[in-house]
Parts: sequence; C-alpha cells; structure tokens
Amino acid sequence: MLRFLVVVGAGCAVVALFLPLPYGRPEAIDYPLIVPVGVVVAAAVGALRGWKVLSVVAAVMVLVAVSAAVVMDVKSGLPGVDLPVLALGALAVAVGGVAAGPGVPWCGQVVGVVAGVVVAGAAVVAPGVADAAAVRSVVGAAQSPADPVQRPGGRRWDWRPSSPVTELVAAGRGVAVAMANGVIVGLDGTSGAEVWRYERRGNTIGGLVGSADGRTVLATFQRDHRAPKRLLVVLDAVTGAVRSERVVGTLSTDNLKAGTTVYLVDGSSTITAHDLVTGEPRWRWTGVDGCGGPEADVAGVGRDRVSLTLNCGDRLAVVGLDEATGEERWRTEVPLVAERGSVRRRVEAEATTDGSVVAVRMVGEKLPADAITNGLVDAATGRVVRLAGPATSVVVTAGPVPLIRDRDSARVTNVWSVDPATGATTALDAGICETHRAEATTAATYLRICYGRDTGLTVVTQDLTGGPPSVIPLERFGPAGGIDSRIVVGPGAVVMTGSSSWTDPSPVVGFAN
Repeated sequence: MLRFLVVVGAGCAVVALFLPLPYGRPEAIDYPLIVPVGVVVAAAVGALRGWKVLSVVAAVMVLVAVSAAVVMDVKSGLPGVDLPVLALGALAVAVGGVAAGPGVPWCGQVVGVVAGVVVAGAAVVAPGVADAAAVRSVVGAAQSPADPVQRPGGRRWDWRPSSPVTELVAAGRGVAVAMANGVIVGLDGTSGAEVWRYERRGNTIGGLVGSADGRTVLATFQRDHRAPKRLLVVLDAVTGAVRSERVVGTLSTDNLKAGTTVYLVDGSSTITAHDLVTGEPRWRWTGVDGCGGPEADVAGVGRDRVSLTLNCGDRLAVVGLDEATGEERWRTEVPLVAERGSVRRRVEAEATTDGSVVAVRMVGEKLPADAITNGLVDAATGRVVRLAGPATSVVVTAGPVPLIRDRDSARVTNVWSVDPATGATTALDAGICETHRAEATTAATYLRICYGRDTGLTVVTQDLTGGPPSVIPLERFGPAGGIDSRIVVGPGAVVMTGSSSWTDPSPVVGFAN
C-alpha cells in the first residue's frame, strides 16, 4: 500500500479546511467542507487498515463531487483555494487505497513517497491554476499614451461594447470601459482600438477607478450583489497586466481612491494605503486621538497629496497627508461645543479628479462662525481658495477645474469656473444647455452633453476664458435623450457614452485630434 501517498492525501484534505476561503464567504473555517474532509480522512484511515473497497469508493465519491464543485467555482470567476486542494487530497487517498494489501515491495514504497511529494507540490500550485482558468485576458503592448486633450477633436471614432457600459474612466492609452457582463476593456484614445481586455468568468464589476496619473486601473469583482466580500484587482492601465489582487469587504468606488504611488481604502476611523504596484500596505493613518466615535473618509488623492475628512463628537476636521508616507501636512479643525439633545453636525468633502482642490461642506446646527460651510480648499496647503454662498452648489468631480452653479428649481441659471490657484471665477454659458446630461472640465475647457427637444443630443464646448461655446451634434449615440450619459477626457480624445439596453448597447464615442 502506498501509505505515504494516503497520509499526504489526508493531510491535504485537513489543510483545505483552514485555507483562505472562496471569495465571498465570511467564515474563518470553511464549515461546508467539514463533511467531505471527514469522509476523506476516514477513507485514509480505512485504507491504512486494509479496508480497500470501502475506502476507495468513499474517496472517489468525494473526488467526483469536489471536482464538479471546482469546475463550477472556476466558471463563477472567483475560485477559492480550498476546493482544488481537497480534490487532490481525495485523489491521493483513492489512488493510494487501490494499492492496499500486505507485502508491498520496496519499490512500491519509493513510488508512494515520490507520488506523495508530487501531490504536495500540486496542492501548492493548484489554486493558482484554478484562478488562472477563471480569467480571460488579453495583454496589450507597453506604449506611451498620447497627451491628454483639452477639447474634442474633429475625428470621431465609435466602439461597440458587447453589453451596456457601467463605468468609463480615463486611463492608460485612452479610457478603460467596464461592462455589465463583467468585462473591462482598454481603448486607445486616438483610434478607439482595443488595447487590452480583462474578464473574470461569471462576475459583475462592483466598481472601476483610475489612478491620478492614469497609469493604473482598480476594479472590484463580485459573484453577486449579496456577496459580503469582493476581489480587488489592480491592473496596469497601459497594458492590462495584473499587478496585484486582494480580497476586500463590500468595497465601492466611494471609499476607494488611487493616487500615483498608492491606493487608499477607508474604514470607519482608519485610512490604509497600499502600494499600487505590489498591493502591499505602505502606511496607515489613525490620527483620531481623543476623538469619540471617529469617522474618517478619503476625499481625494493627487500626485503627492491625500485629503480626508474627520468627523468627531467634539470637532470637525479636514486633513492633508503626504501620499508617499502618510505624514500629516496640514489640518483645518473646527471645535464643536456640546449641545443638549440630538444635534447632528458633520463635514463632507470631495476632490477634483487630479486631487488638487477639495470642496468642503460643514453642515449641521449651531456650527462655529469659522466653519467652512461651502468652500474650496487647496489640497497641498489647506489654504481656502474660495468660499461659496449657501444656495450655490460646488462641483469638483467633473475634472481638474471646479465649477460653481446657481439653480432655480431644477434648472441651472448660472455657471462659473473657478481658477484652482487663485479662486477667481469666470462666467460660463448656462442657458445653451436645455437639459444637462453630463459634464467634464479640462485645464482649458468646460464640456457638456446637452439635450434639447429641437437640437437633440449635442456636445457643448466652452473655453474657460469665457469665450463663446461651440456645439457638435451627437448622432448615433443610443436612446434619445442621452439619459445616464458619461463624458471623460483622456489621452488622445474626449470620450463619452450614453444609456443603453442589453439588446442594444450604446457605443463608446471618441472625438480625437
């Protein structure tokens, strides 16, 4: 009998019970595997005692069941590491049990040892093989991306997605496109050609985030919307090659930000930075000493800076950190006086796409006179760039240049661009857009997708100097009205997409120079 092979098989089965679990399970031990692991261990004991037929049949039954589960796991796109190891353990016990019987020659013992070593080695690499089988990817060439454009060019390209577009971010050589079928595609901005593709079988994409320098894309994958955990995959935005992977909680794009060297995940009171290349933790910020019931959130990440908000029971704060080290650079803090009863006060903040300016709103009752109720703050120094009135809305997520808007009911009546350095404003044309669908800013222009009953869908471009706007008709762009449209400015082109259905996905449209 190949005793050593049987012992190794039983050991693999036991180890599988304590390995990291399939993505999406919260338990510390994979309890559903207790029964098959117990059967394999019992079969191994029976084989060692000479109960050949019963032991082999039991091990083969587990092998068939677990092998089917491995196939299903691979098709799900997020295979765990436990099932492949358990399958190898059952196989080893079944094969070793076949040779049960007295008087095994010395050469048989040698074969058993060699086979056991092979099985142990296979158990180490099997999870990686299963994970590789769950991924379909095409890696592109490492070419330098074109320079980011400032306004739409005169050459249009169209790219037809295989399912509706769920996310569109500027990254790599143009844009990264996430689709409802779980596929991410990198497109070249100058031509619209596919550069790379990444897919995990049977998964949906929880979110897609581009880094501040456009060289990295972060995507979260999940088996279904109820999964308590997700897989975060960090991709090279130029080639689509995988840089790192890690299991995370129910992570959304709201609490995932990427700079140039790190990406940040915020918890209730702790900010953790991970290296964009290796995925290893770089630093952790917990600057909440003496803060009762702290809540820290990342507002934005720039090319060397991190800005975040801190809500405490006794104070509100906006904090600036160094991206590389996590060291605090500046802090704007407003102390709060304890009030009787329930008085809710908090600070909210968002940053421009390059992380250079932060829109800060301190809201609630009985705020101090020096509270920033609606304003813009320089993310590098903490200097207040501009204060806005309480009735205006400050928009920073459209691009590197902030916008200030006045509204009359649901209609925008006035729009100004804000110089990120000086806080000076420039009036822009608000009336040209009958119905606003999407917007973006560059360092030089304000871009909008507009819809009018007489004009249809158009792309409106206006220089931030306040010059007259120009209009480009947007034809062949999906369902009329352009609801849920997106517009981003990337290397080589201004790129946009609209709402769509599964049967007729809207194209991704680029205007390149």
